[in-house]
This record gives sequence, structure tokens and C-alpha cells, in this order.
Amino acid sequence: MAASAEEKIIYPPTDLKKFFLAFGTIYFSFGGAASFPTFQNDMKNRNDFPKAATVGFAFLILLYLPVAILGYVVYGDKVQADIIDSISPSTIKSIIQVLLALHMLFAFLLVINASSQEFEEFFKVPSKFGWKRVAIRSSMMLFIVFVAQSVPKFGKVLNLVGGSAVTLTASVFPCIFYYRLCSKRDPNWPERNIPVHEKIYLIVIIVCGIVGGGISTYAAMNDIAAPESFNPPCYVNLTAADNF
Repeated sequence: MAASAEEKIIYPPTDLKKFFLAFGTIYFSFGGAASFPTFQNDMKNRNDFPKAATVGFAFLILLYLPVAILGYVVYGDKVQADIIDSISPSTIKSIIQVLLALHMLFAFLLVINASSQEFEEFFKVPSKFGWKRVAIRSSMMLFIVFVAQSVPKFGKVLNLVGGSAVTLTASVFPCIFYYRLCSKRDPNWPERNIPVHEKIYLIVIIVCGIVGGGISTYAAMNDIAAPESFNPPCYVNLTAADNF
């Protein structure tokens, strides 16, 4: 519920635990690197991918920052993990929910595409449309729905995934792979040299990713292990479904 005008807004001090939990959340929000190869592969002009990625991240920052800053300024310590839960029931809230549902419908297809293709390749599913592709992707969707319903407070899991897997795929692995590819020497492979300042830049990113991701993962696991963090899923306790 939104804070009323009479209530005093409290801004609690930030500690290291909150900082590293936020670290995982922020990485999750910007961690699309694992899907970038499929995006570039589907582009008409693949050389324009750096421009597309730069513009995309710029728009994300313009979308995320106002919501994060204004939400905290308006609600203070009463702000919920899902900012929509902090807004009082109204027509505006309903419109926001509809727009978010549409966003999830279209964005989810892009995010899950890379994983779907990996599973299809693993099970040797033909690339053309057929019942096997439908079965694989439908099974993935059912599993995702099951996980979503099994973990009502998914924000805590989001912190864990962001601090561990997303940090690796967005910061650590890309830098390592880039360095290894540029170090490769082969007659059929173009020679690429990384300047010293760029090597230092890559090392800093890798170290920050490993240290920050490791601490964020530890903080997220402690947060999940807390007794108040567990709620039975809706298919176990239907009467408590409204409290999720």
C-alpha cells in the first residue's frame, strides 16, 4: 500500500548487505549479454550491433533510473521489491500492470530464445517448425511457470541469480572469452592485439565481477535462508495466495 500524505517518510541508512543485494538486482536488470549473440545473428547488418547495444542500454538507464529514484523518494522504507505493490489501487496502476504484461510478453520471447535454441540443439530438434520444437518450448514454459509459482518471493532468487550467473555471463566470461579469442594464433584466424590499457580495463572488470558477484551471492543466500523469507507456494496453501 502506498504511504499516505500524513505518514512520515523514512530513509533508512544503507549497509553493505543492502548494497550487495542491490548489486545482484542491478546486474540482473542489465544482464542481457548471454542473449546478445542471437540478437546480433538475427540483425540485417551485424556490424551495427555495438550501436544497437549502446542505444539499448541508454534507454534502459533512462527507464530504470527515474522509477528507482522517484520510488525511493516517495515511499522511503515502505517501498516494495515490486514497485507496483507500493502504488494504491487506481486506474493508473491498472494501466501500468497491463503495459508491464505486454512488455513481458514481447521481451520474454527475446530473452528465452537463446536457451530454447540450446535445448533444441541438445535434443537434436530440427530447426524447422515441428511438434518437437513445440514440445521443447512448451515444456520450458511449464517449468518456468512452476518455478515462478514455487517461489512466491522471487525477488530474493533474482538477487541470487543476478549476483552469480548473470554477473558471470555479463562481466566475467565475456572479458575472458574476448581475451582468449584475441590471443589465438592460427593461419586461418585474423591476428588481433589488445592494447595494454584495454587489458587493464578487462582485468578490472573481471576482478570487480568476481568479487562483487561473490559477495552478492553470499548475501543473497543468507537472505534466502532467513526464516521470514519462506512462504508456501499457492498450490500448497491456496488461502495464503493473496499475501504473495
